[in-house]
Amino acid sequence: MFNRLSLRQKLIAVPVIGCFIVVIFIFAMLGLVNRQEEAMRQIVTEDLSSIARNTSLLSDLSRNHVSFQELLARYQQQIDNFSLSNIGLSRIHVIYQIRDNLQLESQLQRSTEIPRLSEALKALIDDLEGYAVSAEATLEHAADHHPATPQMLLLLNRSFANTHRQFITFLELMGQSINDDTTAELQALEEEVIVFTMLMSLVLFMLLVFSFRQTGEFSSSLHRMIKALNTLASGERRIGLRDRHFETKELQQMSEAIDCFQRSLVALDITQNKVEETNKQLRQEITFKENAESELNNALDALQLANDELENRVSERTQELAEINDSLQQEVDFRREAEKQLQLFKMAVHNTSEAVIITDSDACILEVNPAYCQITGYKRQEVLGKNPNITRSDRHDSEFYRQMWEQLRQCGEWSGEIWDRRKSGDVFPKWLSINAVNDGTSDHTYYVGVFMDISRIKQAEQELERLAYYDPLTGLPNRVLFDDRLEQEIRTCTSDHGCFGLLYIDLDRFKYVNDTLGHSVGDELLVEVGQRIKSCIREPDTVARMSGDEFTVIVRSVRGSDDMEVVAAKIIEQIELPVQIAEREIFVGASIGISLYPEHASDSELLKKYADLAMYKAKESGRGRYQVFNADMTAVDLDRMALTGQLKQAISQKEFILHYQPIVSIADSSISAVEALIRWQPEDGRIIYPGDFIEHAEETGLIHAIGDWVLEAACEQAAIWNKQLKHPVAMAVNLSAVQFENPELPAYIADILNRTGLNPELLHVEITETTVMKQPDQTENLLREISALGVKISIDDFGAGYSSLSYLMRFTANKLKIDRAFTQQLTERRNDQIIPTAIINLGSSLHLETVAEGVETEFQLQMLKDKGCTYAQGYLLSRPVSPDSAFEMLKQHWIRPS
Repeated sequence: MFNRLSLRQKLIAVPVIGCFIVVIFIFAMLGLVNRQEEAMRQIVTEDLSSIARNTSLLSDLSRNHVSFQELLARYQQQIDNFSLSNIGLSRIHVIYQIRDNLQLESQLQRSTEIPRLSEALKALIDDLEGYAVSAEATLEHAADHHPATPQMLLLLNRSFANTHRQFITFLELMGQSINDDTTAELQALEEEVIVFTMLMSLVLFMLLVFSFRQTGEFSSSLHRMIKALNTLASGERRIGLRDRHFETKELQQMSEAIDCFQRSLVALDITQNKVEETNKQLRQEITFKENAESELNNALDALQLANDELENRVSERTQELAEINDSLQQEVDFRREAEKQLQLFKMAVHNTSEAVIITDSDACILEVNPAYCQITGYKRQEVLGKNPNITRSDRHDSEFYRQMWEQLRQCGEWSGEIWDRRKSGDVFPKWLSINAVNDGTSDHTYYVGVFMDISRIKQAEQELERLAYYDPLTGLPNRVLFDDRLEQEIRTCTSDHGCFGLLYIDLDRFKYVNDTLGHSVGDELLVEVGQRIKSCIREPDTVARMSGDEFTVIVRSVRGSDDMEVVAAKIIEQIELPVQIAEREIFVGASIGISLYPEHASDSELLKKYADLAMYKAKESGRGRYQVFNADMTAVDLDRMALTGQLKQAISQKEFILHYQPIVSIADSSISAVEALIRWQPEDGRIIYPGDFIEHAEETGLIHAIGDWVLEAACEQAAIWNKQLKHPVAMAVNLSAVQFENPELPAYIADILNRTGLNPELLHVEITETTVMKQPDQTENLLREISALGVKISIDDFGAGYSSLSYLMRFTANKLKIDRAFTQQLTERRNDQIIPTAIINLGSSLHLETVAEGVETEFQLQMLKDKGCTYAQGYLLSRPVSPDSAFEMLKQHWIRPS
């Protein structure tokens, strides 16, 4: 490979190789030194670190011995035997910990590789064990007030002194080991440097010898090349360099150039001879071309005369053809326009959506369009030449057709609705128009019939009628048809002196299905519920869907309320069975109100009102049950029905608002969270507090809609605030016990967090002890799922209800909120402080933060701070305020007691 290089490359390559070898040597030496330095640093670092740890253990041993001495010196004064034993054992435990640390050190470090260190360490551990045994014996004598305690103490001091000396000896051996290892590493480095230096010298010497050899070979080759050039210059063509091989690229190229120059001289002689022969041939060709050019000029003159005569004849014929072409073009334009109009009429008839049929005066079909074939099902070839009555449906008598033809002959036209039959046998309605057409040249008359299939129009009329009286989702009668049938049943029973019953059915937990699984699943559920209700009644009875999740049933020919209760129980049983939709089971229930005609009322509106009232009574009784109307409901429950209606209106018109009360850190007075508190503000502008309507909302099930709105509105507000504030603020939201009856509650919370973009850790849900204890197993599962989302959980009004510590330890709670009743009773009396102090200590033991509600005085706040309470909330810090006022406080981040 080296021989392929040029002379210049060889001259450069030799010193470059030498420099490269020197650089490699330098880097190898540096790497060797760095490796040795790293090894020495590692040895020194590890050993010095080990010495530092062992020195720390020696210091701990000394301090522990002094503490043990002080303990024994005071054992007769204030410390009882039990305390002396406990404290003394803790000091002895320290000795065993030091021994264990030394054993662990011996396993991790290389001290066991050195015999002297290993022996010293083993002796040290034995001395520590003896020292520990001596300390145990001394402690036992001291605890029993044994008279030999001073002698045991003296032995203990001697054992400690021996252990201390052994410890010092072990540390000195470790230092000496470091010095020996360092010396050995330096000697190894020196030997490796000497070996590398000798190798470097040998390589440089070999490179110098190679350089001298290459220079000699180049000089000899150059001398032979000069001799060959002199021979070529003298005129000799055979110089003998073609097959020679030279060591350098330049000499090889020069040899090839000389050979090429030699071949060029020989080729030049041959080319000169060929050029002379070519010149002779060119002179002969020029003479021949001059003679041919003269003959060609004579022929062109004769051709020009013939061309002029031909152009004159062509001009005369072209003028004649132009006149004929103009006449033909006018005829073509006229026929093309007529054909275009005919084609336009044909395309219009062919593409129209109405069927077109043309007959002669004898009613034989001459032509039909594709729409005719599509509507009737006949092919064009099947009807040409036949009478149009092949599609007659026989729904019209002969008199109908006689009058049609009579009017057609008299007036020249007829139109009307007629029923025909398709080729398949299906009968369909159509709107037919027939016109008589004369061709204008004779008395011959044609008939053109145009008709359209009006089956869809008929179906649309029927569908409109169905939509007016039937629910489009379930197919059940709607409110209009139900009211009509109810009035009809009242008239029938009035004339027959009969009796019937009315059921008012409202689904339980249906709103959560809609909110969590979507309206499509809710619609499928309503269809299934409608079919189940229908399966529980007789054929003459009526099931109707009034609105939303409300159904009504008219049960005919009943003997009394017992018959209605049987039907209601059967319907509730069927509805509570699981419904399989979208590969999951859905559970809903139903509350049913019952009224009877004529026992309760003889008017349809009263029957519906009483059944509705009984249904709400069933919901208040616990849902999933039925209730027969009685007269006692009308006095009190009508007001409750009015409140229910007002709450429904408030939900639909969004009359609820949220106020926010800050939750303040007692340690630094910073606002860590706010609690969302609902207020009802009707159109008149007055504020209704939750104590006046929340309980009723829970009884009627409206708390689901209200609670959903509060949760979503609070999360949305918290997400907006956290985007605008420089510090995070959490949002606390109260959840009702009724909301925990819904197994889809965690999924609904997750959906709200996803839609609002609020960090789950900034949402705190508050539940009362009553909620926790109502259904502990189901509540535990729901709280675990909510906590898995990252949402924090607080136990509200803790201490005011039934508190179970076993359940509290199972639940994934993060905070305990002390009920305001205990906070407001805080005084300087010790008895008033017992319960708040116990709750705070309980929270601390369970690693739960505590929040004190209802803080109204500086004394209460200071007392809570002394007891270790984490947060405070109350009028002393701030009343519940509007969102704008709350945001101003949150921007300040700090709040001082007012």
